[in-house]
Amino acid sequence: MATCVSIIVAVAATAIGSIMYSEKVQSLLVFVQWVNWPPFSWEDPASPSPEWARIAGKVASYWTWSGNAFSGLDFVEPISIPGSLGGLVRGWKIRRRGEGRRTIIYLHGNAGNIATYHRVLLYQMLAEAPLSCDVVTIDYGGLGRSDGYFPTEETAIQDALATYDHVAATTDPSNIVIWGHSLGTGITTGLLSRLASSSSSSSAPPASPSLPFGFILEAPFTAAPDVPLRRLKPWLPNSVFDNLYRLFHWAFQKNLFASDERIASISAKLPRGAVLHGTQDDVVPFELGKELSELGHLRLVDFDRRHDDIIRDQGNLTRIVMDIFNEWDQQVSRP
Repeated sequence: MATCVSIIVAVAATAIGSIMYSEKVQSLLVFVQWVNWPPFSWEDPASPSPEWARIAGKVASYWTWSGNAFSGLDFVEPISIPGSLGGLVRGWKIRRRGEGRRTIIYLHGNAGNIATYHRVLLYQMLAEAPLSCDVVTIDYGGLGRSDGYFPTEETAIQDALATYDHVAATTDPSNIVIWGHSLGTGITTGLLSRLASSSSSSSAPPASPSLPFGFILEAPFTAAPDVPLRRLKPWLPNSVFDNLYRLFHWAFQKNLFASDERIASISAKLPRGAVLHGTQDDVVPFELGKELSELGHLRLVDFDRRHDDIIRDQGNLTRIVMDIFNEWDQQVSRP
């Protein structure tokens, strides 16, 4: 019995040590790049996943609604940008279907890739009338078809910055909106924090040309370690929770994604922001998104949905996004 206990303790200590001290193990846990689903052709976005993947996707959809395979996407231009991990970061530009002026840079969450089902549905909604936006999306280095394998917070932010520069080279920043989902919200705040600090003007936008027009955070968190810790909080004594909080925030310094530390300074420079969050979110607790919206004085829109399915309320979501854009336009037009 003592031997079994010793083995269990040794395995647990090894696992905890690996998480705390191995950047590669942290990368695998945070980005989940080893779940590269569904298979897709970056070069030929109109081509669907192979038949075996479509069959597997139908089976997977019984457990997760977004597990479907890729069915192909029209009006798409493959893009590639030099990446922070060496090689190229690859993505797509989905062209708008109607008259419009905005471009959405979509920064997705962990696992999967740019062809993941719920992400594709969002691209389509944004590109079609009445929103009629161009959509640019990438797989960070180490994910999808992009080069590299062990991303960190810093490399993902660098890839987002490179993507922003790529888009801003041909698009007026006043027509660019950043949309981050889940882990992508931490990358979004990292991107916006860099842009805000590099802005030469301290006055309100649009006097800061390096900043985008606005940003949307879908299912955001305060910091990455807070996601599992908040789930554990009801079951732990306060002293234990406080110690774990300090420990995990220290251990995950290179993958902290501390949006709570960034959001106030971001919204001071860029007040056009909004938070979208499902009240039934089973991955990122809704309370974290609410807290972040309060810290940044951002508009909060809640949905009776889970982590990645607010797109299933497509008509309602379209109306809400239109309302957000109109509200921002009115803010800019006021004397």
